[in-house]
Amino acid sequence: MKPSIVFRDRKIEIPVKTGFVACHYDDLMYIVYDGVYCYIHCMDKKYRVETSLKYLKDYLPKDVFFECNRSTIINIRYIKEYKRFDSVIQMEDKCEFNLSRRRVKVFHQIRSARFYDASSLLLDTVQGFPPLMLDDLTSGFNTSVNLSLEKIYNEMMGFTQEEVEWLMVETGIDPALITVDMSLYYNGYLFHAEGENRLYNPSMILYFFGRILRDGKITLASIIDPDLKTAIVVFIGKNKYVITES
Repeated sequence: MKPSIVFRDRKIEIPVKTGFVACHYDDLMYIVYDGVYCYIHCMDKKYRVETSLKYLKDYLPKDVFFECNRSTIINIRYIKEYKRFDSVIQMEDKCEFNLSRRRVKVFHQIRSARFYDASSLLLDTVQGFPPLMLDDLTSGFNTSVNLSLEKIYNEMMGFTQEEVEWLMVETGIDPALITVDMSLYYNGYLFHAEGENRLYNPSMILYFFGRILRDGKITLASIIDPDLKTAIVVFIGKNKYVITES
């Protein structure tokens, strides 16, 4: 079998009828081999190439791509969930692949290495990886120190008034459209008793500004992010604030 794929500059050049398509490693989700063809699943499309899985595995970076079984190579950045008891890996597009028993230990080592790598910490946290992260944090990571509530890190946890004003300028928000007291709804977070500034909730501020930019006005829907509505109602209730639509 003559390989027809070229690897260059962290891209894989996949042959197609009109020439080739270059897929960056970051966009390559997984590869499935059926014994004759390799089906390369990228973010936007699937490609079929007559080559062996071993050939692809030898060239792809091993810190990102992992052979979970004899017929599948996955990009670990696109893992959505690991079902430990079923030995099943679910990808971001909901596709599931069995994790070979002989590959379990290697898989955990790779994930653990990426978890401790600062460049991948945010990615792992955002995408979610509950079973393995739980193991890492409680079984082999008991000597950590919680710094999140230290005074010097208080302002890392949200937006200050100055940062919100800067964001308004950068995004082109017209101050005249702000007809509600943002500090009433979004400001007040303090992660240390002696913190210098109270903070705006970043998620709620970004949602609020996004809706203003899209709608050109403030509505009740633009004030409350539906995903956070329960938490906001509880918070406002404790402070005896009532939101009404004008």
